[in-house]
Order: sequence, then structure tokens, then C-alpha cells
Amino acid sequence: MDPLSISAGVIAITTVSIKVAKGLYKLADGIGTAGQEVRVSADRVSNFSTLLMSLNHEISKPTKISPVEQVMVLDIVGVCSGLMQPLRNLQQALVPLLIRYRDSAEKLRQFGLRVKFYFSCKAKLLQYLDLVEKHMATINITLGVMNLKESRNKSHAIYNISHFHLQTNIEKADFIASQIGYGSRGLLAQKASSAHLIANGDETTESLVTGIEDREDDASENESAEQEAQGDSTALVPANAPAQTTTDGLTEPELVDMDQQVSQALDPDEGKQALEVWQDLNVIARKVIKHAKDILQTEDQHTMPEVSEPARAYQETSQSEGAHQDAAQPVAAQEEQVQPRAAYQEDVQLEKLQETGQIGQSSPLVEATPRPSIIYVNSAGDTYQIPYERVATWGGAFHTIQAMEKKPLQAGASSRRVNDNYRRSYYLTDEQGRVISPETWEDVVRPGDKITFHFNRRNRLRHVLVNLNWHFALSPAKVAGSVRLVGLAFAAARPSARGLLA
Repeated sequence: MDPLSISAGVIAITTVSIKVAKGLYKLADGIGTAGQEVRVSADRVSNFSTLLMSLNHEISKPTKISPVEQVMVLDIVGVCSGLMQPLRNLQQALVPLLIRYRDSAEKLRQFGLRVKFYFSCKAKLLQYLDLVEKHMATINITLGVMNLKESRNKSHAIYNISHFHLQTNIEKADFIASQIGYGSRGLLAQKASSAHLIANGDETTESLVTGIEDREDDASENESAEQEAQGDSTALVPANAPAQTTTDGLTEPELVDMDQQVSQALDPDEGKQALEVWQDLNVIARKVIKHAKDILQTEDQHTMPEVSEPARAYQETSQSEGAHQDAAQPVAAQEEQVQPRAAYQEDVQLEKLQETGQIGQSSPLVEATPRPSIIYVNSAGDTYQIPYERVATWGGAFHTIQAMEKKPLQAGASSRRVNDNYRRSYYLTDEQGRVISPETWEDVVRPGDKITFHFNRRNRLRHVLVNLNWHFALSPAKVAGSVRLVGLAFAAARPSARGLLA
């Protein structure tokens, strides 16, 4: 089935509905305050054309719609012609009369009252306007199905919104169908009993119809039909004004001719066309609603999406952190990349997304918690991420730092010796530059903290030469001699440093 031919049919009926809406707006503007009901009907037809344009936009997208939806669109377009044609005929019949009577104030006033009656109480016209409302609900469901399928590849929040809108449109269509039946005045008939008109700006509000709206419940069907037929030709003249007292008003033949044109436009075949349109609309509505409910049931059986985007990003971050923790490899020593507790910040963001509903309950979340760690900066400025469990106590921290700084601990050294060695050789600071002592290590250091290693001045030089020993295989005696030579040169250059090298 060619999508272009479907789109051409939608464009054609959209053009017709736009012309109908423009004609009704022109008619409403021409009769002034009496055109309120006409303007409401024009708004409805205008909204109908907007929905058709949205439908054409959806079927014109590169994504291919299913054959079932193509048939649905064809059925929708096919019944639109029979729905819009009576309204088009009515608009074409009334606009020339507006042009004819606009030069006479009295005729224009009576013409406006007559038109107001048609759009307030004319049963056949109200029936067509109700069917337009019903068909709009069907089109909304069709658009909802297309949007729901398209939202599968988008965020979970957009998918939930599309799902909710489709459910709402189905409920609305069911309600409208329960209120509209063939031959009834439907939704718009409720306004008929309270219809009023304003003859002109200075006169009081007068009753629009006399003897039509408030019929007795025990009146027979023939009496009701006779009253409606008489009302079509006489009701629009205000009750307190004689029908033929003015020479400038509409004559009886003109009123009869107007009524005949309106009846012919709305019901050219004694109700056969209206019955067919009503039956077709019901069949199409049932098919569309059934298809939409099947789609919803199918979607509810699957979790959409499988893993939400924030959860997926969170999972990747946790995996990358675990790799760094196991290997303890250095990373770039840039402040932006050494933000403490970065994993926990993403965890907080994930919790906020859950609280605001952007991550639905049906979406499985990553339950793995990243291992707590600290950021360690060594003497060379390299940055490491170390599991907190290895450095939770000072003993574990000391052994880890000694290993990373390539300073093996002497066998049999006591804890006091370790602490003294710490004080004389190097010291550690937190992010604020405060020195952390071994006695307070366990009370001060927490997961996510950044710890920086610093050599004392004398031991920095010794550390450099020890590294040279490891790199160039120097003997310990040569290393010791190099330390003494460099120390003497340093003392000669800076006498104040003798105390440090003593």
C-alpha cells in the first residue's frame, strides 16, 4: 500500500475541512453576537482539520507504519468525506444569503437569529457536529498508537507520557460513544433548552424558540415532528415582535426558501447518508479502539526500556571504577578528574530521578553498589584510586603507601619504629593541607577523601637516589657516597640547611 496515496487522501479531506471552517467563521463574523454558536462549530471543524494534518505528518515520516494502521487511516479518510460534505453544503448555502441580506439591517438581524437557531436546535446539524467530535476521538487514538510505538526508542519518561495519553483518549472515546446515538441530539443538544439571542445591544435577551425546546413528555411522536416543522419556519422571530409588521424584514417566502436550502444541504436523501456515516463511524471506532487496547496489552507485558539511560550510565561508571580499584593504575592528575565521591554523586542523581518519576517502576535498576575508595596522590604527582578497606587502619595504610612509594618496610620493625619512620621520612595531608598523624588516621580519613604524600626535604633527596639505584643498579656504597657529596654541596650552598642534613 502506497503511503503517498494515503497522504494524498488525507490532504484532500483536510483542504475541505479548512474551507468549511473558514466559511463558518465568515458567517459568524457577519451576523455579530448571534454567531456565537456558529463560531463554536467553526472551532470544532478547525480542530478537526488540525488533527488531520497531524495524522498526515505521522504517516509521512520515514518510519513505516504497519499494514493494520494503513487500513485504519484509509477508513478514517474514507468516512471523512461523508462527514464534511453536509457541513460544506450548509456553509455554501448560508454564505450567499449573508451577502444578500447584509445591506438591510432588519433582514440581517432576522437572518442572524435564524442561523443561530440552526446551530442551536437543528437536530440534523447537531447530529453531524456530534459525529465530528466522535471522529476526532478516533483520530486521536490512532495518533496515540503511532506515538506510543515511536516512543519505544526514546526516554522512559516520554514513553510513559505516550502510554498515558493513549489510555486517556480511549476512555474519552468510550464516553463520547455512550452519549451519541443515531437520531439523538447528542452532546450539543444540552444547550438547546437554554438557547437565547440578543436582538441588538440595547434590547433585553429574548427567547430563541417558542414551543420547541420544552415539549411535554406525553406528546406523541407526530405532534413533536409537527412542532419541529413549524418551528423551522416561525421560531426565529422574537416572541414579542409581530412577524410581518416591518417592510424591511424577511418575508414568509424568504424564510421558507432558507429553511428548504438548509434542509436540502443537511439531508438530501431523507437520512440515508446520515445513517451510513453514523454506522461507518461506529465500525471504525470499534476497530481503532480494539487495536489500541491490543497494543497497550502487548506493551504492558514487556518492560520498556530494558535498562534506563541513567541506570546504564551508572552501571558503566561502576564497572570502570572497579577496574581502577583492582589495578590501582595512575590516571591524569587533573582536578576535574579527581572529584571525591564522584560515584556517590551519580548515585544521588539516580535517586532523584526515581523520586521525580523519570525512571519508571517497570525499569530494572542496577543494584550493585560501587566499592568505597580514597584518592591518593603520590610523591611524583600521580593519582591513584585505592579501595578504602585497604587503608581503613593506619597499619594497612602504611604498608600500602610504602609499597606504592617503593620503600619496603624493614623486617621486624615495631609499630613505634613505623610511626617514627613516618614522622622523619614523609607526611600525609588532606585536601585542606592539614597533616594527618598516625594516631588520628582512622578517625579522620573517610571514603572519598583525597590524601597527598609529601617527603621531608632530606628524605626527598634520599628517595631520588634510591630510585637511581634501582634504575642504574648502583651499589649501596656508591649511593651513600652520592648522598654525602650532594649533602655537602647543598650545605655549602645553603648554610641554613645544615640542621636538616645533620
